[in-house]
Amino acid sequence: MTVSMITLGFGYVESSATSLLIFAPTEKTPKTKKEAFLSLTEYLYQKYVVETNYLRPKIKECCEPFLNKEAYCPKCGCKLETFEFIWSTWKSYLIDLLHSTADSYGEHYCVDNPYGWNPWEYNLSKCKNALNITEKAEEMLSFALEELHPELRLNNEYDHARNRDLDIEKYKELLK
Repeated sequence: MTVSMITLGFGYVESSATSLLIFAPTEKTPKTKKEAFLSLTEYLYQKYVVETNYLRPKIKECCEPFLNKEAYCPKCGCKLETFEFIWSTWKSYLIDLLHSTADSYGEHYCVDNPYGWNPWEYNLSKCKNALNITEKAEEMLSFALEELHPELRLNNEYDHARNRDLDIEKYKELLK
């Protein structure tokens, strides 16, 4: 089944948003729900990095054995900063997308977007092939981001911020 659209509902129960964020692929059609959701997650993550200037430091190969052990790499002298991804900031960014307009959402040509995910070029007549996430989209996108970038799990805040066991089961069921 190809996916022609993904709808994202944020929040849960009384904190649910009153509107949906809708994305449609305009360049390439994903063949599975998982392919669609992971590619949208990667696109949103890259957009997040560009918009928030949240650039993860690049670690040289010679530095890796000394990361979290030394302040500077003894081989090249680079400062070794510990990277910490803040999951709550990521989720707030996603929820804030609900308040964006076409102008404030913007286009980022430096962001890899091979599927052409776009929040304003969708066709509701194609709803039968939609992937609908009716609640807690921020959690489902976080699971997908963890799958795409396992290195971001260095922060324990991620595990303590939610009921992980129940949500991971919903995530797995969603992408079947």
